Amino acid sequence: MAQPAWQPHGLVLEWGMESLYRTAQVTLDPDGNLVAPKAHLTPPESGSQKACDLVIQHLTAQGAWQVACFAKTKSADNTADTLVRALESQALGYCTDFLSANPPVDVTYACTMFGASICCWMHKRGDDSMVGYWNGQLQGSFDYYLDIGLDENRGRILAAFNSMKAIHTT
Repeated sequence: MAQPAWQPHGLVLEWGMESLYRTAQVTLDPDGNLVAPKAHLTPPESGSQKACDLVIQHLTAQGAWQVACFAKTKSADNTADTLVRALESQALGYCTDFLSANPPVDVTYACTMFGASICCWMHKRGDDSMVGYWNGQLQGSFDYYLDIGLDENRGRILAAFNSMKAIHTT
């Protein structure tokens, strides 16, 4: 029996993205053990000892690269609320450090991810916390994370990224 043709789903819009999506959900070795993903490390400010997994940047009108969004990730093997709170706290720390090091910037963004599930945040100078795009002030629970591979989540995730692009950090 032939397998059905691949179909785009959620934010997985190209066949080549499917394996990356599946890998982000859970990575297993040949014996079925979870494998920790490799991380790219970028500091939130020059000379910082902290390192974020991924930083999304954009080009300003002045031709300089500007941080647009900090992304902090964990594998999907454990989504306990204590780990969710810790990950969100780290992301808030990157945002706070970045704003401290960049006085003209009043807002920055973060995305926290567990495997293929994401939560998008805005952080404004002077605030104690981040505000989620679809969960407001609610933090610390995996219940607020959206799977990027589900069609019903696509609109909310894209709206968050479109907002990040529209409200520049400079």
